[in-house]
Amino acid sequence: MPVGEQIAILYCGTKGLMADIPVEKVRDFQELFLERLRTAYKQDVIDVLTSGNITEEVTQKIAEVAKETCIAINQ
Repeated sequence: MPVGEQIAILYCGTKGLMADIPVEKVRDFQELFLERLRTAYKQDVIDVLTSGNITEEVTQKIAEVAKETCIAINQ
């Protein structure tokens, strides 16, 4: 897994963005979350994280995608 994706997942875990995900669905969350980031926000989030920058804009986008992903996983 590329570094930018690892950082995004670690951010979700350390900031409690996966708190509503049952343990047995964590892998599903990770896969869907990363798929969404790769598809819609590769340049805006993953590439920025890979360069070593964690900006407020990036963390807000991670939180938005994590929230959407939590809703999708828990339906």
